[in-house]
Amino acid sequence: MWINGCNLCSYNEHLNYEGDLYYLIDWFCEKLPYIIGYDNFPLPVKGDNTLELIENANKFESEIDLEIDLWFEAKSRWIFNHGWFSARGGAVLPYVYFRRKGNFIEISWNNLYWQNAGIDFKTKVGVQEIEVEIFIEVLKEFLFEIINYFEQRLSNKKKVEELKQNINILGK
Repeated sequence: MWINGCNLCSYNEHLNYEGDLYYLIDWFCEKLPYIIGYDNFPLPVKGDNTLELIENANKFESEIDLEIDLWFEAKSRWIFNHGWFSARGGAVLPYVYFRRKGNFIEISWNNLYWQNAGIDFKTKVGVQEIEVEIFIEVLKEFLFEIINYFEQRLSNKKKVEELKQNINILGK
């Protein structure tokens, strides 16, 4: 993933990890309504970007266990729908989040998680906003191209059809 000349997924060259691209593509196709739609952060915290919202949501305290559980569930569900980390399928991917902010898609990343494992991403932490139309056009082109690639090479045509159904929101 390249943003303004930075490869968010680049880390120590001497390390080699592999993952299955299908999981990431499936995640993007399934989460499109959350990413390009109007799915606001569900908790009453302040922050100028996703990283700040999550950091401030992590500071929540209560003496009521149910309240803590509900807060955690709301935060976790939103992160699952907006952050691709859950779709990494064993690959070393950065924590990247996507959310709609008016006419822009904010892309935020935090790669500090991997430092304890000796993985040093070249782009540590950052936030960029991209116009919605540009984001959709680039994502659409990428998804259609990779799904066509899958269609030619995967034996499981049902999986390919599911991907196609999920990206119908983007049009042709």
